[in-house]
Amino acid sequence: MLSKKKNELIKPHIHSQFFHNLSNYFATQTIEIITPQAFMQFFRNTEKLNQLTPEDRTEIFRTVLLGSSDLTKDLLNEILRDYSVEHLEVIDCKSC
Repeated sequence: MLSKKKNELIKPHIHSQFFHNLSNYFATQTIEIITPQAFMQFFRNTEKLNQLTPEDRTEIFRTVLLGSSDLTKDLLNEILRDYSVEHLEVIDCKSC
């Protein structure tokens, strides 16, 4: 995981339930190396996903994107629509 400082690695919260659940999942799958496909398989498993705490979900949401170029007006508005947030809208502000 990268911090806001360029290329500075930071350690995730070691006691996070998310990492505990993820470790348990992979341990039961007898996977020696976690591939991107196996990692995504965990998140596409509704039963496993439902074991994540709200804090885990927030942690994933806040850290999964690589950087500021991933955050676009369209993406943010799409997320707002996906979550039925009708009282907010992202606008462009070129002069801000």
